Amino acid sequence: MVEPLKVNDALEDPDWLLAMQEELNNFKRNDVWTLMKRPDHCRNVIGTKWVFKNKQDEHGIVIRNKARLVAQNYSQVEGVDFGEAFAPVARLESIRILLAFAAHYGFKLQQMDVKSAFLNGPLHEEVYVKQPPGFENPHFPNHVFKFNKAIYGLKQAHRAWYRVGTDLSNPLLFPTHLKSKAAPKLKEPEETSPNLLLRPSPAKSPPWRSFSTFFSAMASGMNSNLSLSLGFVGFPR
Repeated sequence: MVEPLKVNDALEDPDWLLAMQEELNNFKRNDVWTLMKRPDHCRNVIGTKWVFKNKQDEHGIVIRNKARLVAQNYSQVEGVDFGEAFAPVARLESIRILLAFAAHYGFKLQQMDVKSAFLNGPLHEEVYVKQPPGFENPHFPNHVFKFNKAIYGLKQAHRAWYRVGTDLSNPLLFPTHLKSKAAPKLKEPEETSPNLLLRPSPAKSPPWRSFSTFFSAMASGMNSNLSLSLGFVGFPR
């Protein structure tokens, strides 16, 4: 299936239209934005763009269509709709250590995929955006959306998601742990959980070692806040 280059082409294809609706349903489920009349104090309204991608398996077979609505961050203005955009990232050395540790001890590895991860990151700034192409509200065509949470493409999206990862590092969802000095995104267990390594990350998290019962309990707790896809390490989807 060919990936559409224009929104109008996607709107005419039932499969891609369904993928676009699924993306907007994620926005609604995560309370990403609020439709409103443009405020008088609003100094900037950014645009959005649809990005279409065929998801393939390890054999190159298309398994699903993915439509992503992304922000056109080139129209963002520093000091108006974004400030600090820095966010720590994992070092490749940390991932190698984790994989070597698991291979040495014969641990089973599982990975977590947070669906639409950035849609879970609350924003501290006021960001206004135009209505998505092809899905303008017929009753309020001149209204704008105000973001409650980040979407892909926003300059501060990574930072907003990192704050979510920090908030999730609490005893209700994770065992107590400390941040690694070598890589801020790698979580080091305390003595109460000597066989567990956790590493929250944007979108996909590299695998971790976990006892099956503890892993199930942890996943259950996280699923109450996030939409997750869990499984053993395999081809990324």
